[in-house]
Amino acid sequence: MYNLIRPYVLVMLLALSAFGSPAQSWEPLGPEGGQIHRGITVGNQLLIGTGSGVYRSTDGGNTFQPLSRSMPSGNVIDLFQDGNFLFACVVNKGIYRSADGGVTWELKLPGRYLSQNALGIIRMQKADGHLMVRNSDELNDTLYFSPDFGNTWIKQALSPFSLLTNQVFGFGDVFLTNSLAGVLGPVQGLYRTEDLGQTWTFSGTGITPGLSVNNMVSINDTLYALQKHIFRSTDNGLNWTQVTTDTLKNPNGSFAFSPAFYTVMGRTVYARNGGNAAVVCTSWTPGQSRWQPPVSGSPTTGAALTMFTHAGKMFQTGFNGEIFTASSPTQAWTPATFGGVYSVVTHDLTASGNQVFSTTASRFWAGNDGPNNWQVLNPANIPDNYTLRAVTQVGSNLIMGVSDNFNGPLQMYVSQNQGITWQSADGTFFRPEARMRTFGDSALVFGTDGGPIPVAGVFNGQGQFVTGLTGASGFSGTTEWLAMTRHKGELYGLATRLNNPSSRIFRRNSTATSWTVVNQFLFPNGALSFESWQNKLYLGPALGGVLVSEDDGANWTSFSSGLDGAVVNHLYAFGDFLAAATSKGIFLLEAGDTTWTDLTGDLPIADFIKVQTTSAYLWALAENGAVWRLQREGNVGINTKMVDFQLYPNPASTHLFISWEKSAVAGWEILDGAGRIWQAGKLDPGSQSTVLSLAGLPAGLYLCRLQGTISQTVSFLKQ
Repeated sequence: MYNLIRPYVLVMLLALSAFGSPAQSWEPLGPEGGQIHRGITVGNQLLIGTGSGVYRSTDGGNTFQPLSRSMPSGNVIDLFQDGNFLFACVVNKGIYRSADGGVTWELKLPGRYLSQNALGIIRMQKADGHLMVRNSDELNDTLYFSPDFGNTWIKQALSPFSLLTNQVFGFGDVFLTNSLAGVLGPVQGLYRTEDLGQTWTFSGTGITPGLSVNNMVSINDTLYALQKHIFRSTDNGLNWTQVTTDTLKNPNGSFAFSPAFYTVMGRTVYARNGGNAAVVCTSWTPGQSRWQPPVSGSPTTGAALTMFTHAGKMFQTGFNGEIFTASSPTQAWTPATFGGVYSVVTHDLTASGNQVFSTTASRFWAGNDGPNNWQVLNPANIPDNYTLRAVTQVGSNLIMGVSDNFNGPLQMYVSQNQGITWQSADGTFFRPEARMRTFGDSALVFGTDGGPIPVAGVFNGQGQFVTGLTGASGFSGTTEWLAMTRHKGELYGLATRLNNPSSRIFRRNSTATSWTVVNQFLFPNGALSFESWQNKLYLGPALGGVLVSEDDGANWTSFSSGLDGAVVNHLYAFGDFLAAATSKGIFLLEAGDTTWTDLTGDLPIADFIKVQTTSAYLWALAENGAVWRLQREGNVGINTKMVDFQLYPNPASTHLFISWEKSAVAGWEILDGAGRIWQAGKLDPGSQSTVLSLAGLPAGLYLCRLQGTISQTVSFLKQ
């Protein structure tokens, strides 16, 4: 049986100095690229909305710089220019406006606007002198109209949520949208409003019934509806005439749904069908009777996100970060990159010694403290249709969970060569979002199976299931473990109910068969992070800040000075420091201090979801925004100095020999995993070695700590 409660094996000796502001800059390690949801031209600049904010290019789309420092982190799925103002839709945050070309932003309409379709089909529109956005906050599908560039808004509820089947379009003095039968009118089809959504009339005369119009485009004051055919309207969408004779086809000849994405260059419409299995990239110019065959280089698979034009070039982007460009209907589409953009969905980050590992959907990233940054691996022996999830290191092996693209349960894989090749291990009942953490020679996997009882299990270094940790209860609805930590020799877990969020803390020791509730109240709105440090428990509530408990979780007080209201997504203890990955950057707390120190520096504004350390760097993972690192040497507060502290034999039975290079060592201690001191002694000034008797010490894993001007610890096994 693998003992989950045994202490961490300490592999580094750290000498940590006092705090101060970072002397070095944060270094982006990528991966570069990621999801691009929208592109617009502002003057001679290209602005793009990504999974991690707004970026700007001044060289035609070759390189980019972040342009959203006064906007909260989030997924920007739309950009829109109205007069001298720019508008950005940030999923789950709201609509932001900029009056200076995107340098600064202000919130103009809070809420989850447009988030019901984060693939980019839903767009902001302008018609009848009003800017329009669509809201999914409420039970009703709601439109908001602004007559004054976002200063005030008129709300118009339409129907029960999601019964409108497609985008709302704005042209001239009307808005148009598709509707199911019985929602806006008695039949399915296209409807129009001329009074800001108060009344709707059927506007689909002439359009093939039963199929939705995915997009509309205006060319020379003529309106065109893009379906499997193209339809033309010269009366602002009231009546339509079919102008193409053939239907849009997939490369295999089968019927393709109407184009989900398009852009216009001159008078030519370039369209892309957004299907997963087969993609059509085609074009059409008024006067032609059929969609034109795709040119060479057009992608034939992958979900599309958007298309746009800038500086004489067309761009199309995909869900997995693909970018293609072309300059004319006859020029082949070619793969491209957007240098300086960091919006890749990165699932996990883990570090050990001087190595660091990360996972994206289909790639495994292995790095270290050296200058070569990352080695990108396409993991051998893992099916192409699987998504890489959480990863952790147990001894010299890597354990990783993967799931199929339909969010099936996790399948465990193990690698013995730093992620180059993988072997299938055990399958599990966890949902794909499960987390991992290493405790001694075991990996703890924790999350949910979709039920009211959170699930956790112990796996050995070969990725094999050892035992389940069941028995936590007290919730209704889907509940998952969000964090696990070892505290005073026992395992503590933070469980959160996902619907109507609230959280509880449980504990269990190595012999327990079930969990014991620690706190007798539910944290309102839930909690996101949890860690044990300096014999205290720290917790990050969903509403922001940090709470601390000095009585093992029974009572909690605020410990948020210096955090500026940031929401703490991850807490990570290392040596004399506690690090926090937050909605406002990276913060650090030193033992004995009462105020957090902001280490964010020149990091982009993003939700940072995890922080780790290696021998030379502090590492930070941004949600949809890649991995960053800060050099510890030269940055006051996180310096690392390697000290030659030798301990042998290990394992030991009767005596332990220790030696060190530093002369400023005054004493020693032997502690167990619960922090209890079994032996202690003083050392003669100037000595650099000693022999310790292990008589009377029970067999087990212990820590030997040297004390003086520096405090250093290494583990050993008593046989």
